[in-house]
Amino acid sequence: MIFNNKGQSQHRLVDHTGQVQSLSWSLGPTPKLLSSSADMSLVIRDGKDYKVTQQLNLTKYHEATKKSTKDRTWVAAAWSSLEPDTFYSTGVPEGKLYSWSLSESHEELKPIPFDAGHNRLVFSILPVPRTNTFITFSMDRKIMAWKENEGQRTWSLSTLGGFAYSVSLSHSKDIMAIACGDSTVRREIGNGKWEMGNRK
Repeated sequence: MIFNNKGQSQHRLVDHTGQVQSLSWSLGPTPKLLSSSADMSLVIRDGKDYKVTQQLNLTKYHEATKKSTKDRTWVAAAWSSLEPDTFYSTGVPEGKLYSWSLSESHEELKPIPFDAGHNRLVFSILPVPRTNTFITFSMDRKIMAWKENEGQRTWSLSTLGGFAYSVSLSHSKDIMAIACGDSTVRREIGNGKWEMGNRK
């Protein structure tokens, strides 16, 4: 659903057949809206009239894959914080990250895989504004940082007692807070040390 600043519904977008699992606006004067879905598709829409400009179907799980794995399909996607025609997504196998570029001249877009990283599904891709970095957090209980233009992991942190459901960076980008599945909020204060909020 698209809402205006008065909270009124303007558009209902129905291009996916499964749950919509992430949304991301692109940079630049002509914004584009990227969405990903459990139906293993990515849809790009014009930010003015919301018409579909591109629909990409990701590789689906092999027929022999366990039903429990197929049932928990989660596809994350986000635009680059640096390049208006570049975005990132997850895909098969679980935890795999891919880079896509709309500036490529090929008729069919081909994703570029990143180096090995997570080994279970990725909940979210979080670009860090005005940097060459994005952060991912996953069902494997790890948070990882990646170099956008190199496709390489730069660091990894364990969230210890549970999954990370949300991550937020301070404006100075030197403090990271994590909402963790063990009923705590953790603040990374350097050298792998954590400061923890009180449990309720």
